Amino acid sequence: MLLLTVGVFFASAVSARADSLHLEAGHDIYWLPPRAELFEDTTKAMSLDRVLAKGSFTPLRDRGFGHASSAYWIRFAYVSASPPDAFYLFLGYKPTFVDYYLFAHGKLLVHERSGNSVPFAERPRKVQGWVAFDLPTPQREPATVYLRILTREPQVSLAIDGNAFFWRTNLQNIVIFASLAGILISLIFTALLLFGLLRRTEFLVYGGYLAAQLLYRANDTGAGAAVLWPNLAIPWNAANVALDGLTVCLAALFVRTFLRVETYSKILDRLNILIAAIGATYAVLAIVGVEIPTVVAWRFAFVYVPIWIAIGIVAWIKGNGRAKLFLAAWTAYMLGMIALDLKNLGIGSDNFLVQNLLAHGPYIGLALESLLLSTSLTLELQEVLSAKSRLETLATTDALTGIPNRRAFGDRFDAEWNRALRRGEPIAVLMLDIDMFKTFNDIYGHGGGDECLRTVARAGATCVQRSSDLFARIGGEEFAAILSDTDVQGAIAVAESISRVIAALQYEHRGSTLGHVSVCIGVASITPTSAEGIEALLQTADAALYQAKFSGRNRVATATWMSEAARADRTAAASEIAASGAIFIAGNPT
Repeated sequence: MLLLTVGVFFASAVSARADSLHLEAGHDIYWLPPRAELFEDTTKAMSLDRVLAKGSFTPLRDRGFGHASSAYWIRFAYVSASPPDAFYLFLGYKPTFVDYYLFAHGKLLVHERSGNSVPFAERPRKVQGWVAFDLPTPQREPATVYLRILTREPQVSLAIDGNAFFWRTNLQNIVIFASLAGILISLIFTALLLFGLLRRTEFLVYGGYLAAQLLYRANDTGAGAAVLWPNLAIPWNAANVALDGLTVCLAALFVRTFLRVETYSKILDRLNILIAAIGATYAVLAIVGVEIPTVVAWRFAFVYVPIWIAIGIVAWIKGNGRAKLFLAAWTAYMLGMIALDLKNLGIGSDNFLVQNLLAHGPYIGLALESLLLSTSLTLELQEVLSAKSRLETLATTDALTGIPNRRAFGDRFDAEWNRALRRGEPIAVLMLDIDMFKTFNDIYGHGGGDECLRTVARAGATCVQRSSDLFARIGGEEFAAILSDTDVQGAIAVAESISRVIAALQYEHRGSTLGHVSVCIGVASITPTSAEGIEALLQTADAALYQAKFSGRNRVATATWMSEAARADRTAAASEIAASGAIFIAGNPT
């Protein structure tokens, strides 16, 4: 201990005289490499007193930390007239372990341990994304700091920040990540919602890819350690490589399912499968403890992203419309990665705005990429829903006449009956049949018959115009109408209108005694009192139609309701309707 105290005293005195940092309040940042010294302990076993006794410190300058098998000792001295706790020492690039020793007056004042392999909750200074220590500033007295660093990364940023600048920068990083996380989380829920609606694999894979990206960026920025696993000692390097590999694997699967790569290029499809396999492999290796430098995973992006861009170009050339946004998305991602490399090369170092844009390029690129891919998926969803809507329309539309078919009539009738039941309103049904249509077909042929059906359909539809009403073809020459909130008098008025409009067309029918096409219409109306009775109303309208046809041509017959026996027997129904006097000719009572 005496050796340590004496060694530290002389080392700190020499260091303080030689090139001590003079910290001044209001100064933003001091970069340490020009003023600090380094000693590499290849054994990782040397204590501080042995380093002082045997170690030979050399200027740190811009030297990297290239050997994960070594421990690196950093020494620097400083002096300040500022009040205590006005500065912080921070280390970027996530060193695994950092032992921090602060000496003043030849005494050890502070010994703390931090690093990305120390649970966030146990770190002496809890700062998201950085390994940081308080830097007390004994006024007008020199102090010496020794750092023992274990790291798997080739670079460690060493700097002293002023209090205001330190927390302002930290808040900026938190806001940037929170913004990105908000975008990713909303897109994840959207992707899962789309998968739940459509059950299409690409939406599920895309949601998984976004979730992996979120975890990867959370680990990269320190948000994971600060928020998601504060009590776990998960090494940043291993988690970074594992999550990066998972992200790459899921992204490759998404590319394959989204663009159907195998249909455009077998070679590119195999390369994409290889990318997925490589990503999965180094993710597994990192999980089982194999040390893989993060720079390897980072540089791999400059291989697979260009391949995905090439896939997008090929798909676009071959007519895949969704490839346009896909291509723009991965181009934005690539530019974001290049931006960070430009910043590391010193580009924009003299411009604060440019430097920050370049530094956060990967996050800006990722945000743009995610938004563009999600937009592409949304457009595809619109196409799917549009196609589904067209299919549903076709399924409920009569192909010959273009008006609703029997299926649409049944669905609407059920809905309107239930609404009438809830509101206590009447509902009416019209049953319509073209007079002597078989004779018409025999004279004019099936082509002429089809045109006649289309003409009658158009005429009937013009008379049933409320959004809640429906005029449909239910089979052959038979049509039907649903009239909501309509009593028998209203239904008769609509039936007469249809009969008059069709008769007024004077559509030639040489087989009819009238010389033109005419229709018979049966009318029935009721105010429902229970869920039962739907079939009874239809049977009543059908019986009324039968009576109209039985009585001649160009007739309207009606009944507000009929006995059960009458509905079961058309002859009895005809007699009951005739007895009521509810028979009309061309809309005029007789």
